[in-house]
Amino acid sequence: MSTPKEKDLAEAKDRHSAKQEEQRKAVRRQVRAGLSDSAVAKVLRMSRERVTAIRTDLGLPRNTGRRE
Repeated sequence: MSTPKEKDLAEAKDRHSAKQEEQRKAVRRQVRAGLSDSAVAKVLRMSRERVTAIRTDLGLPRNTGRRE
């Protein structure tokens, strides 16, 4: 039987994993749209370093800016 503290910790870990997955999906969508890391960071309100880390983690290309 789990204690309430263990249940809270498990719920927090689940929420954190879900948030990370949502961030990955959002970064993937923006990079595929052709935005640079800086532009993605502005749109998603994250640090550029975080966007770069997620993008390289996903193996997505580095965009220099919006394609015309």
